[in-house]
Amino acid sequence: MDVKGRVGGWDYLAWLTEIRVRQLRRVMTGETKTVTMGTMDKVVTRTGYGDLDDWVWFTAEDLEVLGIWKPHLVCEGTTRVAGREGWVMSRADLKANAKRRKKEKKALERRKKKRAEIEWAKEFFWVDEEGNRIP
Repeated sequence: MDVKGRVGGWDYLAWLTEIRVRQLRRVMTGETKTVTMGTMDKVVTRTGYGDLDDWVWFTAEDLEVLGIWKPHLVCEGTTRVAGREGWVMSRADLKANAKRRKKEKKALERRKKKRAEIEWAKEFFWVDEEGNRIP
């Protein structure tokens, strides 16, 4: 019998372990490939389902070799380090990336505003699929 069946359901299990239902469901169904020891400790100790020593634990290096985990990017000034790889970005590259992100953010805001206007028009006027008012 699985943990959910033993405890009584996703909602109760989430309340018991203080983990969001969505995250817990992903972990328990196997959609999430890795789980932190803290999360697993909550599930194990609060449900009484086994012991932490019953599971095989991997280090970050092991997960990296298996291709499950990628090292995080460390940024210090113009220096970037990801795992064993390191590189330096020029100020021009940093500015170009910032400009690109700003442009993408503005485009996203425009799309959100357009969607909001269409939804508003649908609520108060007759509107076709493209958001044009029908007289």
